[in-house]
Amino acid sequence: MSSRLFVAFALAAAASVAASPAFAWVQYNAAKYQAATPSCKDNPGYAWKGRVSGETDNDWATGMIPLSFIGCFPTKQACDAWRLRTTSFFTGRIVQNSCDPRPAQ
Repeated sequence: MSSRLFVAFALAAAASVAASPAFAWVQYNAAKYQAATPSCKDNPGYAWKGRVSGETDNDWATGMIPLSFIGCFPTKQACDAWRLRTTSFFTGRIVQNSCDPRPAQ
């Protein structure tokens, strides 16, 4: 599943809880951030794949929103820098936070 599709799916699932101004803020910023993340599909030669997923607080009424980001990078250093910035989206538990080599294609 492409990274953009996965984020869209996670955000759509979260929308099943009541929409709120906080949710709209999270949704807008997550989509903007994912659009700026190098996609694996568009960069087949990039050797590193980063994954960060977890939960962020929506507001007191609707609870936590699941989020997931995936991107591909030319170096481990670029992947780690992205991964560290990406974790700032999560106010709840972080389920996955990794940069791994991509298999040769």
